[in-house]
Amino acid sequence: MNADAELPLRARKKAAAREKILQAASQLIRSHGYEDATMRDIAAAAEVSYQTLYNYFPSKGDIVHQLLKQGMEDASSDYGALLQAYEGGLLDTLDALFHRTLTMVEGDDVTLWRIVLRGLLNQDADTNAALELIDGSAHRMLETLLDEAQASGELVSSIDTRLLAATLFDLADNALLRFLLAGTADVETAARTLGVQLRIVVSPYLTTGADPAAR
Repeated sequence: MNADAELPLRARKKAAAREKILQAASQLIRSHGYEDATMRDIAAAAEVSYQTLYNYFPSKGDIVHQLLKQGMEDASSDYGALLQAYEGGLLDTLDALFHRTLTMVEGDDVTLWRIVLRGLLNQDADTNAALELIDGSAHRMLETLLDEAQASGELVSSIDTRLLAATLFDLADNALLRFLLAGTADVETAARTLGVQLRIVVSPYLTTGADPAAR
C-alpha cells in the first residue's frame, strides 16, 4: 500500500499542496529567474493564497532549499549504495561519488545551485543553511569511506582520515564551484579533472598493494 494513502486526509492534502507549490516554484524560477519569480506569482501558479504559501515557505530561499534537498535525497541514496558496495578500490569509489555529485547539479538544477552560490556570496541565511546541510552530509560520507579504507588496510594507518576527508571535500567543492561558474563545462570533463587531483592527494597514502602504480 502507498504510504501516503495511510496518512490522515488532512495530512495528505497538506503534502499535496506543498508539492504543488514546489513544482510551481521550480517552473517559475527556471523560466523567469529567481528575482523575477515573486512569491505572489508562485502562489498564483500553485493555486493557493498568498498567506497559505507563507505558511509553508516563509521565503523563496526556503523553497530553493527544499527543491535542492529533494535532489540531494536522491543522490544520498546512490551515495549509500556506493558506500555499501565498497570492498576496496578507494580511488574508483571516490570517482563514482564525485561523479554523482556533479550530475546532481547538472541540467536544470544548475539554475538552483547558482542561486545558492549567489546567496553564499551575499551571505544569505537561507542559502547558507542549504549549503551547511550539503557540506555536513558530504563530510560524513567521505569520513565513513576513508575510515573503512583504513580499517581494511587500503589506506596507511598513519593518515588522519578526518584531515584527508576535509582536503578531498575542498577539492570537490572547488570543482563544483568551477563547474557552476563555467557555462560550457560538462560533467565528464569536470569529473576527469577532479579524478586527477584526488589521485595526487590520495595515492601517497595508499598501501603498496592498493597503489595502482605499484601493480
